[in-house]
Amino acid sequence: MRRFFMLAIVPLLFAAFTASSQAKIAAGITQVGTWLGTWNCVAGKDKYTETFTPMLNGKAMRVSITGPYPSEGIAVYDKTRKAWFYAFVNGDSTYAVNNGPVSGTNIVFKQVFPPGAAVDTIVMNSAAKYTSSFTMVANHKKVTGVEVCTKR
Repeated sequence: MRRFFMLAIVPLLFAAFTASSQAKIAAGITQVGTWLGTWNCVAGKDKYTETFTPMLNGKAMRVSITGPYPSEGIAVYDKTRKAWFYAFVNGDSTYAVNNGPVSGTNIVFKQVFPPGAAVDTIVMNSAAKYTSSFTMVANHKKVTGVEVCTKR
């Protein structure tokens, strides 16, 4: 009987712990403080860093990306729209403005300016790891990419 009880209760405890952990991650995804610091990222053979620095008393953050495709941007969470607003300029002088509604541990950024079909889905896997899946059409070809970033 005791063994049966343990076999029944362990999966329930694991599920409760996992749900609690996911709820904490989901609650933090909208907070500037969750992102702050430097993240080591890998996309295919490319390695680079993404550094998030607070601005305006922690209401927004600067996003600096190094590596083969450097960029600088500003991100802010809009509580009314429940979405991130992210504007950036790349090292090759291209730029974009994205809107990213939040759902659980996901942010789905869509390009709003210039008009385009780029989509970048961010999944916060833990407090120290996120993945990004990117798709767009360039020169009539679908371009995709996946990156994994871990906090230093």
